[in-house]
Formats: sequence, structure tokens, C-alpha cells
Amino acid sequence: MPISYWQAIVLGLLQGFSELFPISSLGHSVILPQLLGWNIHQNDSYFITFLVATHLATALVLLGFFWRDWLRILRGLGRSLRDREIAPDDTDAKLGWLLVVGTIPAGLLGLLLEHKLRSVFASAQSAAFFLMINGLLLFAAEALRRRAPQAEEGDPDDRIARRISWRDAGGVGTIQAAALVPGISRSGMRPDTPFCSQPRSSAPPPLSSSRSSSVRKETEYAGPHWWAHSAPPSPHIYPSAS
Repeated sequence: MPISYWQAIVLGLLQGFSELFPISSLGHSVILPQLLGWNIHQNDSYFITFLVATHLATALVLLGFFWRDWLRILRGLGRSLRDREIAPDDTDAKLGWLLVVGTIPAGLLGLLLEHKLRSVFASAQSAAFFLMINGLLLFAAEALRRRAPQAEEGDPDDRIARRISWRDAGGVGTIQAAALVPGISRSGMRPDTPFCSQPRSSAPPPLSSSRSSSVRKETEYAGPHWWAHSAPPSPHIYPSAS
């Protein structure tokens, strides 16, 4: 049975709210139809297409909100292509290519595991199980956060460009590809979560991407400090699902 307009509105509201937190908007979107007894064939292509569209809508909103950041990064990428190199002092170019590298693992795994993942979208039990795993990850991250030293001062973009290697970017992207599974949050798969008031200075600042978007400086606006800044987390945090 196709999705009704009312069901689409409810799922869209759920996506818009849950995408802002490390609680897997995708997992909740899989559970809700069965929880409410909706007669939706969740392993059909139309349901998956609808979920992709809701995540695309979230990405477009963030793209518009942070258009200046994206424009700066795109200009950096353009300079590197023009000069055929990344200048040592060109933070924007380095950051842009790190985002590209971090996006590759999830794209490859999505293509390779497309048919296997399709069955997971129809299983509320599977999504509920992975939501519990995600909760344990958040609990562990909070425990680490309480013992974390003070974060470094300075521009987070510059710090990421200096400290994150190409291997680090690919590794983070590979780990966050776990968020292709409903119930696992992309931001929850990072060493620090959005609820951590200070990132761990002993580890590189987070860089990630998942399903078309990437993370840049979420921890710079985390916890109580998130609301103290003039803008919410960076545009590169969210992409198509949390």
C-alpha cells in the first residue's frame, strides 16, 4: 500500500526533528509505521525512495542555512583543481577534499550492500535492536566526555585541515557507513556526540560524511556551547540521515 499524504507528513516531521540529534532518524522512520499499524510495504522501492527524499530535504535546508561555508569550501576545491595541488595554507581546499574522501566509503558500501540493506528497512525489530546499540554508544561517549580534557582553542577548520590525514578521513567515513543500518546514528558513531560539551583534545576533530553529506565541526557547537554560538552545528554534519 502506498504512503498516504498524512503518513508522509508524519514521517517528514519525524525526520525533521530526529535528524538534529544522534538518535537515528532512519531507525525511527522504520519503526514508526509498524508501531502505528500502517499497511506500508517497507522493503519496496517507493518507501526507500521516500526516506531518501526526506533526508535530501534536510540536507537542502542545511545547505541553504550554511551556504557561505559551502561556497568557501567549493572555492577552495576550485583553486586546488586549477592549480593541480592543495596549497599548504589553503585550509578550505584541504577540508573540501577531506570531505570527498570521507564520503567515498559510505557510497561504495551502499552500492555493494544495496539489496541486503533493503530487507533491514522492513524490520522494526532490527531497527529497535540497533537503536539500543546506538544508545549504548552514546552512553559510552558521555562517560568519555566527562573525563575529557579541555578542547583546543582556534579555528576548527584549520585544526581539521592540519591534523586529519587522508587515511583518517577514509577511516572515519568507513566507520560512519554503519549509519546505513537503520538505528545507528551517524553522529553517534563518532568519538564525541552532539551532547558532549567538550571534544576530546587527544583525538583529531571529527570529519565524516554519510549518504551525501559530511561532518566538519559538530563538536565545536556541542552540548551547552552549541546554543551559545551564533549558529547551530556546521552544514557538514547532516546529510541524509542521522
